[in-house]
Amino acid sequence: MKTTALRTSSSWMASVACVIALSGFAIPAFSADPANKLCPIMTDDEVDAEYIVESSGVPVGLCCGKCDKLWKKNEKYYIKAGLELGLLPQFKGKEAELGLDKVELLPQRFCPINDKNIVTPQSLRGVQGREGVFLQ
Repeated sequence: MKTTALRTSSSWMASVACVIALSGFAIPAFSADPANKLCPIMTDDEVDAEYIVESSGVPVGLCCGKCDKLWKKNEKYYIKAGLELGLLPQFKGKEAELGLDKVELLPQRFCPINDKNIVTPQSLRGVQGREGVFLQ
């Protein structure tokens, strides 16, 4: 009887471990130490250890929850801009693999109000005029 209970318990634990692994709660397979020390979105802010995301198997440090949400919406844009600005050395040499040649950066890289925040085409709430993009 004890042997049966032990086997059932082991089987149950293996099933639970499998469900956890398949549900995305598994421990990430990358080092928790990102190569970047400054946030690739709010470029003046230091990375916070609570906001490390994985991008193509590479850890990226962010400064806050807002940047975490922005990163998830436009990850490749921020990678390309971060590479160009020297903020994300961990992606050097991976441009082709990530398809960054298809990402077109805006001529204006930073927010006109806070010149340390990177903007994307999706972050603009303006209209395209003859002379460029105007924020409203």
